[in-house]
Amino acid sequence: MLTNSPDRYGTVARALHWTIALLILALIPLGWYMSGLDYYDPAYRWAPSLHRSTGLLVLVLALVRIAWALLDRAPPLAASLKPWERLGAKLGHRVLYLMTVLIPVSGYLVSTADGHPVQVFGLFELPALLTVDEAVAEVFDSAHVLFAWGTLAVVVVHAAAALKHQLIDRDGTLSRMAGRAPRR
Repeated sequence: MLTNSPDRYGTVARALHWTIALLILALIPLGWYMSGLDYYDPAYRWAPSLHRSTGLLVLVLALVRIAWALLDRAPPLAASLKPWERLGAKLGHRVLYLMTVLIPVSGYLVSTADGHPVQVFGLFELPALLTVDEAVAEVFDSAHVLFAWGTLAVVVVHAAAALKHQLIDRDGTLSRMAGRAPRR
């Protein structure tokens, strides 16, 4: 089933969720790795290019995911959730949606701060929208790093909450994102 049902997420929502999650989980170690590269390292050229291209792919998928979420409402949260858990789930999802947009945008702004376009998987270029001085580029870079670390923290809480609800509360939260109806 492509769309969500009252008790589980549909194929489109699941595919977007897991694809974005896996790409983000790949981007984080790649970002750490490339931040330690020097000019003469063989990965100095390909690692940042792969990171930028993949980040822009996350941006596109995130925008599609957000549009899809607006068109195809998520199944209701488990009835057993406490009010603070409901609030936490809603805030957590909104922060993750926001960060899947802000992190790639800040990365794009860092990458194009000097006025050069970004190559996307060697297929096409995205032009620089603005050229800024080094101090502003540093702000973009700091925001990018801060957003990434903050998002990693939210992802850890998100995953831990899903596992807690699935394994301890047994309310089927994780099953719904795996495409299975929760056991009653």
